[in-house]
Amino acid sequence: MATTAPGSPYVESSDLVANYPAVSEALAERVDTVGVLPFATSTARGTAIPSPTEGQYTYLQDSNATEYWDGSAWVAAGVAPGLVHINTTVISAQSTVNFNNVFSATYSVYQIYAVLDTTNNDMAINLRMRLSGADDTGSNYRYQQVNGQNSASGSSTVTTAFNGAGVDNDYPNVKNITLINPQAASVTGYTELAYVGYATGQGARATGIHNVATAYDGFSFTASSTFSGTVYIYGMRSAA
Repeated sequence: MATTAPGSPYVESSDLVANYPAVSEALAERVDTVGVLPFATSTARGTAIPSPTEGQYTYLQDSNATEYWDGSAWVAAGVAPGLVHINTTVISAQSTVNFNNVFSATYSVYQIYAVLDTTNNDMAINLRMRLSGADDTGSNYRYQQVNGQNSASGSSTVTTAFNGAGVDNDYPNVKNITLINPQAASVTGYTELAYVGYATGQGARATGIHNVATAYDGFSFTASSTFSGTVYIYGMRSAA
């Protein structure tokens, strides 16, 4: 048996027939290592490859993702995306929704996108920081909000939550929220761009800080009545 320069085995003319099974097995194992192997799910991959080889590639059919083993984890092949999906939650008629363990040391900036609706009139959906399954309900939220209604702006406010843009039963509330350093023992930066769901349709912008130097692992959405919709959470990569 001989091998090519990259290490793939092949049968030489001098090999005996008895060598063929071993060469065939070695070639198949080589293909398993250097080829892109398809699996239905990551669970199926883990069963088939309990001890991956660094540089080994696979394709997951359920997520249409090509990944490689970097020596410690399966990571996306190609150019790494700037935003990395962390969580998607569908909400159905709840007045409080908790998002636990969505912040970690992996990312410093998080994007939260939400489309929320309610049957109640003129209701704000607010955000609170959360740690170990408990909200921070103290007066630690300092922010200012500017609304499209009459081009008016509110004064700087200190309260027990970041008061979200209003929503009623005419149109949904579309939120784009950025949190900076929620996972670190420092103040957390907050900005929100939103479509306010009044019949006339308005935009709103809020910006502020959570003025406590604590590392948080999650947040909650709270309101005075029930709301429904979908929330998407992403971490922002700090380097390529």
